[in-house]
Amino acid sequence: MELPPQLQEDSVLIPWGNLFLQVIAKEVPESDLPSADDKEDREMYPWTKAKKWSFANLNRLFSRYAVQTGLGDSKASAFGKHFVANFAPEIMKAYLQQIDLFMSGKIWLSERCVYLIVDFLEECIKPKVTWALLKGNIPNLISHVIFPLLSLREEDLELWEEDPVEYIHKKIGMYPFHR
Repeated sequence: MELPPQLQEDSVLIPWGNLFLQVIAKEVPESDLPSADDKEDREMYPWTKAKKWSFANLNRLFSRYAVQTGLGDSKASAFGKHFVANFAPEIMKAYLQQIDLFMSGKIWLSERCVYLIVDFLEECIKPKVTWALLKGNIPNLISHVIFPLLSLREEDLELWEEDPVEYIHKKIGMYPFHR
């Protein structure tokens, strides 16, 4: 349940975090991805899964240590404060870059990856340090990311008409309760 002290050392944490950030930033050419018509194959593509787990691992570190800095023992709190001050801004920068590329149509991200980015940004509202970095991006994020993600699309309408139960499962399943 806790990150061992050895993994909290900058000499280990920095290369580990950089590996995740490099996987996230990896440009996968559209020609290498399975056909856009086959969403299931795209979701199962190895690079898609690697990106998903990189997002998930960084999110877990952030939510477990950075958001909870005022709770628990002082060692965990010290690590959390260090993480928020030194690592969270780099993670946020990488996530904002990915979401910008995705919303402009320059890259493809799985629905799960987009959800993980939005989830991270939601968590960034809580600590003062990350909120200060995120605050200026909020109008752009709402108009270019959140609103389009919440807007009803043609395929949503088709699914609703064909199988309303599956529509509900898809929409609720995309946002699992993680807290």
